[in-house]
Amino acid sequence: MRVFGRERPVRAMMCPHVVTTGNPLKTVQIRQAKAALSAVVAAAERGQPTLITRHGQPSAMVVPVKEGRRLYPQITPSLADYLLAMPRGSRIAFARDTTPLRDVRL
Repeated sequence: MRVFGRERPVRAMMCPHVVTTGNPLKTVQIRQAKAALSAVVAAAERGQPTLITRHGQPSAMVVPVKEGRRLYPQITPSLADYLLAMPRGSRIAFARDTTPLRDVRL
């Protein structure tokens, strides 16, 4: 992993007990991820997920956008979708107060 333009060894980069297809899952401590965030993002762009740990416990994972969208689809309905979803044919009766609010002199 490159940190500030120099090559630096990173301890605990490989997680041997995690079985993945394709690229192995990288594990970094949170302070290493903070120091080399651009490298973690570059790895995600290449399709390599990175597990971030705090005190040895997994706390976050940086995954490629494609996998993130597959896991958490962003379905944002539009106003047209809401209007088309309204029940059709059902008449809603609105009660209207017909008493005048004030006297009008013309």
